[in-house]
Amino acid sequence: ALEETIRREQQEARPEREALEALGACYKKALAAQLAGSESRLAEVQQQRRTLREKQEGFQKQHIEGEREQAAKSNQLQSVEAFFTDRDRQRDRLRQDGALEPKEEAAAALERWLAASKQSAEAATRARAEHQTTLTEAAQLTEQRHKLATEATETESRLKHLAARIAEAEQRETALATHPEMQAAIEAPRADLDLPATVDRLRQRVAALLNQLLRLNADMAEDERAEKHVERDGLFPPSGDVEAVVEHLKAQGVASATPAGQWLALNVTKADDATALLASDPARFHGVMFNALADQARAEATVKSARAPHAPVQVSPTPEQMPVPSSAPPLVVPPRHAGAYNRDAAQAERQSLQMRLRSARTTADTLRSQQKAAAELETNLTAWLEEFGGGKLATLREQKRGEEQSLVTLRQREQTAAEQSAAKQTLARELDAQ
Repeated sequence: ALEETIRREQQEARPEREALEALGACYKKALAAQLAGSESRLAEVQQQRRTLREKQEGFQKQHIEGEREQAAKSNQLQSVEAFFTDRDRQRDRLRQDGALEPKEEAAAALERWLAASKQSAEAATRARAEHQTTLTEAAQLTEQRHKLATEATETESRLKHLAARIAEAEQRETALATHPEMQAAIEAPRADLDLPATVDRLRQRVAALLNQLLRLNADMAEDERAEKHVERDGLFPPSGDVEAVVEHLKAQGVASATPAGQWLALNVTKADDATALLASDPARFHGVMFNALADQARAEATVKSARAPHAPVQVSPTPEQMPVPSSAPPLVVPPRHAGAYNRDAAQAERQSLQMRLRSARTTADTLRSQQKAAAELETNLTAWLEEFGGGKLATLREQKRGEEQSLVTLRQREQTAAEQSAAKQTLARELDAQ
């Protein structure tokens, strides 16, 4: 029953609802039309507003540009006024300076100024040409000065080299010419190295010192041999020939072979008696003796093939009885001492021998030093002569004088070129200033 009632009420309310819906649709359509018209008018208003704003901005820009143009015109006006003021001032100054005649017309002044301008232009052209010529000449002078300076530097270098060589040559010449060995060779305080005799005398000095040294060494060798023989046997040694024959005989089996001086030392105690016996038969008592009983045959066979180095040597058997000196001995020069056949004499002579050896060694050292110095001096002299002798040193001195004169001339030319270049540059600056 309730649902039926509700349905009945809904059916009764349907016409009213439909009328209301129709009325609402009409209102809605009217509102939509009004809304569309309002939006259209709003868009037009906004467009007009934008247009007006743009026009306003354009008017503002025009206003600003007008103000700027007005300021520029004011400046131009001021410039024009300043121009006319300056023109009047310049005109007064020209009149005061005489460049503009009083009451002179502009055309006449212009013509006169054009003529003066033409003359000034021609003068300026000539000045530029002269300026360019001056600069060119200044550059040439500068280049010439540099070349002269380079040549002077090279000349100075050569001069220093020559001076160094000459100084070295003179120093070496002085050292060679005043060397003690050179003074001893030429027997003068200073030698002339270019003289041929100087080299010859120095070579003779070197050879003489060498010969003295060789002789002294030979004497020293003999004295040292004697010293060793005295130390070993108590006697001075026999001659070299006797000693060589004794060694040869012993090598061939003659064991009893001995120098005759040793037989005298064993059998004759007094030196004077031994000397007298030696003088009575020098060949026998200065030779070689052997025991005939033991070595007669072998000695005879060996002697036939033996040879002494220098002098003959007599080989004889030892005496069976003591020999007696002859009453009329031959003329014989005895030895300086009896040390070769008497031990007491040998010991006494040994002291003199030792002193002589010490002195000889000192003398040998001196001779050796002198000979070495002289030989070095000869070598240095030869080198000096090859490098500076034969007029070469004089030629170097002449070259040095020539280089000195050339250097002075080059320095003078360089100074002249520098002064001329400075003058040209000063002239160019003056022309620039004009």
